[in-house]
Amino acid sequence: MGRETSVYDKNNFNVSNNYYPVDSAIAMRDFNGTDLQVTVLNDRPQGGSGYLNNNTIELMQQRRATDDDGKGVLEALNETDKNEFGVQVSARYFVQIFDFKRAKSLQRSQQILVDQPLEVMYSLEEIDVKNLSQASKL
Repeated sequence: MGRETSVYDKNNFNVSNNYYPVDSAIAMRDFNGTDLQVTVLNDRPQGGSGYLNNNTIELMQQRRATDDDGKGVLEALNETDKNEFGVQVSARYFVQIFDFKRAKSLQRSQQILVDQPLEVMYSLEEIDVKNLSQASKL
């Protein structure tokens, strides 16, 4: 018993059949002359797809349906706030476009900045700077 496979049909391809989890980034490369790569980094897990026919990347910002879509949830996906408006999702995206044969991707370094931002901490206690500098030499 093997995994079911299908043949790619360029004329019968839709984005909804090609959605995958996107935890940190989604990318699309052009190997037909320009050698460009477009990478979109996201700040939260989302569903996403790359549509090959017209070279687009799609990310699902907020899934919302006012009626049951018949896909197994058995209820509408209509999250609302206290005023009955749709829940707003504020997400950040970072886009990088580069020639992948001449330069390397900055995805990893940018993703570290997104996932592990610099944290500033303060102390209300007085610190003895002289002893602190001696302790750092140990």
